[in-house]
Amino acid sequence: MSLWASLTPGLLHAASWDVSRLFIVGGLFIVGGLLGVGGLVGGGLGGGGSVIGGGLVLIGGLVLWRGYRGYRRQSVFRRLRCSVVMLQQGTLRVRTLCEIPVKQLSCGRRTVNQLVAAAPRATLAQPIPVLDTADARELRSAIAVCISSLTPAGHLRQALGMPTIVADFVAGMVSDAEKPPHQRRLRLLVVPRVLLEDLPAEPPQYEHAGDAIFWSWLLCLSRTWHENPLALAQVELAFHAADP
Repeated sequence: MSLWASLTPGLLHAASWDVSRLFIVGGLFIVGGLLGVGGLVGGGLGGGGSVIGGGLVLIGGLVLWRGYRGYRRQSVFRRLRCSVVMLQQGTLRVRTLCEIPVKQLSCGRRTVNQLVAAAPRATLAQPIPVLDTADARELRSAIAVCISSLTPAGHLRQALGMPTIVADFVAGMVSDAEKPPHQRRLRLLVVPRVLLEDLPAEPPQYEHAGDAIFWSWLLCLSRTWHENPLALAQVELAFHAADP
C-alpha cells in the first residue's frame, strides 16, 4: 500500500470528489499544520504541536498533489470534438464537424463536472462515461441541442416547406482515455441511425489506420442502442436539397 493510501485512505478512494474539493481540503490541512507548527494549536503538547503540524502539512501537500494530478488528468477532457461517422462503399469514414469547450453544452455545471470527472475512468471496453441517471438525461438533451444547432438553415427550410433532405441520427459520447495523454479528448460521435441499427458483422476498411478505434466505439454504441435506445441522444437533421 502506498504512503498516500495509508495516510488518507478515505480521501484517496473518493474518486468521485470534485478536484476543487481536494484543493480546498489540502489547503485546510496545510493551514492547520502551519498553525500547529507555530504553536497556536497543540501548544500545550510542547514539541508535539510541531509534530502534529508537520504531519498535517505533509497530508495537506499529498492532498494538493492528488488534486493537481486530477486536474491534469481531467483538463484534456474539457474540450469536445464532434464527428460524424459513416460507412461508404465498405470504408469507414470520420469527419470532424466542430470542436467546442465542454462547458458550452447546454447543461448544468454539475453535469459538466460529472462528465469531465467520469471521462478518465472510461476504458476501451466501456468508452461511454457513466453518469448518474439525472445527469445522463440532462446530457442527452444537451447533446441533441448541440447536434441540431449544426443545421439550423435546414430546419428553417423544412418549416417553410422548401426542399430538404431529412435523416435520423444517433449521437453518443465516448472518451478516448486509453490514448496517449496528448491525444485524449471527449468525443461526440454522430452516426446515421440506419447504420447503428444494422452494423456489419465484419470490420470495414479504414480510411486511415487510426480509425480502427472508431469501429470499436461504434460496436459499443450499437450494443447500447439495441439494449437501451434511450441511453443515446436521437436527433432529426434537415439538410438543403436541390430545388426541383
